[in-house]
Amino acid sequence: HGAKGTFFVNGRKASEYPQLIKKILSDGHCVANHTFNHDVFMAFKDKQTVMSDIDAVQNVLRNHGIVPLAFRPPAGITGPRLQPVLQAKGMYTVNFSCRARDGGNRWLRHLSEKILRRIKPDDIVLLHDIPPQSDALFSFWIEEVDRILDGIRVKGLVVLPLAELIGRPVMKMFAETEMGVAVSQMQTESIESKSGNTPNEDMASS
Repeated sequence: HGAKGTFFVNGRKASEYPQLIKKILSDGHCVANHTFNHDVFMAFKDKQTVMSDIDAVQNVLRNHGIVPLAFRPPAGITGPRLQPVLQAKGMYTVNFSCRARDGGNRWLRHLSEKILRRIKPDDIVLLHDIPPQSDALFSFWIEEVDRILDGIRVKGLVVLPLAELIGRPVMKMFAETEMGVAVSQMQTESIESKSGNTPNEDMASS
């Protein structure tokens, strides 16, 4: 399919599996901030706790030469202290508009059917990258993702970079110059679906 995704990762997993983050980036996908421990109530905690959590993820991902600009709260839950912290850091919230309620890939039955029944132009689709527990379920999961991509095309929709859809870069990448000065480049390789007829198709993931 040539699909590429936006992976909103939690910092703990990113620090445990640096080789996976490296692979995601080298394959042309984007990586963004999804809290450090996936605490669904993080946005309701005090300002310093919220700031420290977001900073912890940013620090982990800086080791891979990137600075995420997009943040997705666990379960899509926001709170009054979240937005001011993000704004102070030059970041913003991205939430989903279409999901299958898959329980982090625990409930895969009818995954593609649920997504394709609900999807519409300009949707931000939420999928999870958590591998199912058995080989059989893993194969089934891959087939369901294939059906989603095929179904999007059948509906006359295409999948576009998230940055293009929302008009903002998802992350910054840093390249070292010969003088050792970090030069930032705005990264726009994130994914979502939108109607139209463009030749390149990418896929949103989380």
